[in-house]
Parts: sequence; C-alpha cells; structure tokens
Amino acid sequence: MKRLTTIYKLMLFIISVDYVHSHGCIPVICEGNIDNSLRRCPDYDNTCGSYGGKRFDERYIKGVDILCQPSSAVYAPFDGVITYQRPFRDNSCIDHGLRITGEGQWIGYIAVISYIEPIRYGGRVHRGDIIGHSLTLSCLPRPDSHFEPHILFQLYLQGQPVNPTYHLKECMCTGQVCESNVGNKLASVPYQNTRGFGKGWTLKCHAVQELTNNGEMASRLPDIYAPIDGHFLGRFRPMPLADGVEDYQCTNNGIFILGAGQWTGKNFTAHIYNAKFSIEPGKQTIRQGQKIGQRLDCPSESFSNNIFIELRYKGRFANFTNLILGEDCKLPPLH
Repeated sequence: MKRLTTIYKLMLFIISVDYVHSHGCIPVICEGNIDNSLRRCPDYDNTCGSYGGKRFDERYIKGVDILCQPSSAVYAPFDGVITYQRPFRDNSCIDHGLRITGEGQWIGYIAVISYIEPIRYGGRVHRGDIIGHSLTLSCLPRPDSHFEPHILFQLYLQGQPVNPTYHLKECMCTGQVCESNVGNKLASVPYQNTRGFGKGWTLKCHAVQELTNNGEMASRLPDIYAPIDGHFLGRFRPMPLADGVEDYQCTNNGIFILGAGQWTGKNFTAHIYNAKFSIEPGKQTIRQGQKIGQRLDCPSESFSNNIFIELRYKGRFANFTNLILGEDCKLPPLH
C-alpha cells in the first residue's frame, strides 16, 4: 500500500498539463468580488480596510479587508491544508476563521481568513474550493458603526506577515515557466548579465521523471509555460551568423512573446532561451501559464539543464525579480 501511495504521488507530479496557475497571484476570495476589491480607507466609520489600517477594536492589523456580502461563498486562495482558527478567542459571532498552510507554489506561506463560517474544519483543499461563507458583522463592539461588509485576509511567509494587497489585486507576478520548477527557483544570481543573452534570470529546468506503462521511471524534457499573457508567439536566435552558417545550439534558440492584457501590447516582451515552441507560432491569444514549448536537449552544453528568461519594458531590460519569484506582485516603477 505504501508503494502504491508513493507511485500515486509521483504521478501527481509528473502528469503533463496544458496550463499552470500564475505564480504569486491569488484568485477570487469572495463570491461576487471578482477583482478582490478591498474595503475603503477610511471607511464610513473612519476605520480602514488597508494593510496595517485601524480596525473596529482600535487595533492596527497587518492584513486587508476584502469586500464580501454576508453569506457569500469564500474560496481557498491556494492549495494547502486547512485548520480551524479563532482570530479573537472571545467566542463572539465573528470569532471564526480558517488557516490555510500552503503547498506547491505556496510552500512556506500561510493564509488566515477571518469572519467566516467554515464548511469544513480540516483536511486538504485546492485553490478555488469553497471553504466557508462570510458572516454578518452585526455583533461587533460598535454595532452602530457603518462600514462596508468584509472578511479579513492575512498572509504570512515563514511566520512573518506579508502585505497581500498585490497578490490579491493588480497582480503582476509571472507564471511558472518550467514544468519541473514550481517556484521559479534561480540557478544563479538574480537579474544578471549573461554573455550571448541579455539581462535576466537563469531558472532551473531539469528533466521530468515519469512512470512508464511497465512501471519503470523514465526522464523526458520539461514543458515550458508562458510567463505572461501575449498576442504573438515567435522564435528568435540571439547570436548572428558565423561565416554565413547559422548556429543551432540550445543557447542560440528561443521563444519570444509580445505582451497582451495587463502586459499590454508592445510595452512588455518575454524571451526564453534554450526552448522551442510546441504550438504554432504567430498571432494568437496566449494565456499566462499556458504550455507553449519544451526545453531543448543539448547535453554537451553546460547550460542544458537551465533556461534563461528576459522581460523587457518598451524594449529595455527591467528588474522584475520579485515578479519572477512571486515575492511581491506589485509592478515596480518603470521609466
């Protein structure tokens, strides 16, 4: 039984998928609030729903208030394990919540959602699962106060509070790029100049181990996913011809995407080296996280188990390290 469980877990990891979720961005939390809008600051009663704002009990809370009408469905922000939590420990009508310990892309993170009535009190959940319903706030210490209905959302990384605002709204974190690298882990220092490339990030991209029909483990080349939304997919070779002969090495082969949506038009482009596309190039709609290609196989090159990614804004290199790693999804100042 233990061996079957191990094989099942391996199969969960190695199944090739056509789409992966954005790395660092949190989907809709409350039913009806499709862009995760936050409670105003100041609100009608002069309290504040922003990160670090003063709440009804005069506390300054390192969390945000997500607008949420009473009895609305509340969804899991990411894959993880839930446990019941009392945020105030005072047995009031709003003293109910859930703690979600992250898995996959969100290992190391914990989300706490308060002012909800859970529909389950433990076990594993997936991103987007209904985990409870929002409570009415009529029993607050100041019942005469007038404020927008909401739930409280707090996020922690390695036990330290994190401002979740730009993980929830206007999220500009990129998608997972390599199938075998869930967290976009770096193979070298971030945002470096690399000879023959430009300025960007070297990401680990090792072969994927998968189970064959006869029960043996075999390796295959990992899939490549789109880091941004795009409207055009193409191929490029960064190095010029040498004596009229084109260089077909892995490091001289890549994919480029012209941005679309929040990565609008010609403002943003993404280049991925040591990769080839697996879908037809040209003008089309490309979703962030969509499978677009595969890593190349050049065992004679030291770069073979990595890919290199550049992100450019209006043709210029820009440091988007936090967006790549999913640590801070607010777009940095661009000039």
